[in-house]
Amino acid sequence: MIPTPRSLRTSPSCASSAALLASVEASRRGPIVNRAHSKAGVGLAAALGSVVSGLVRAAAPAEPLTEDGCSAAIDQPGSTEPRFQDIPGLSILEWDPRRPLRIPGVGPDVRGILCWRSDAKFSANDYLVALAGLPLYVKTDFIDATRNRTLVLENTKGGFRIRLLSGPEFSNPEFEEIRRLIKHYNAERQRHEAQLSTKPKRPAVTL
Repeated sequence: MIPTPRSLRTSPSCASSAALLASVEASRRGPIVNRAHSKAGVGLAAALGSVVSGLVRAAAPAEPLTEDGCSAAIDQPGSTEPRFQDIPGLSILEWDPRRPLRIPGVGPDVRGILCWRSDAKFSANDYLVALAGLPLYVKTDFIDATRNRTLVLENTKGGFRIRLLSGPEFSNPEFEEIRRLIKHYNAERQRHEAQLSTKPKRPAVTL
């Protein structure tokens, strides 16, 4: 699915996704040792919106893309809100795609991955998380809050899509980069599907 500028802010298809937009836009970061979630929201959207992360710092646009940590959204028995569990050492950005992505200490009830990055951008191998059925959320927390963005990468029947959940609109060069990434992701998905049709393949994510 190659996006158009309008589709980058596509209206979500269900009520829980609509709640996600409102709650994620209100999220802020705090100390890593004190990650928490608010009870005001509903489901993954509410928990994601209230997740807090590490030290606030602004990254110059010229800096290499880095990651400050990742969490897994995990279902809680008896609750519609998942909890976010910090996964020490987990880095989607630095993951070697030749190896399965291991998320230690969690069960099969993971509903998504959230990573804090120095810029709201996706990398060449991020599609493998979404391909495994886990939406990948990327957030920033610059000192200048007007620069902050929240993005989500999802795998749909029609192909991968990247949605801008909050923050400033993309510039034309940024939009063209997103189009290039999605074209790459879709080509890689076709390659993976072709491989699976001829021989068994290890799952991309193991728990």
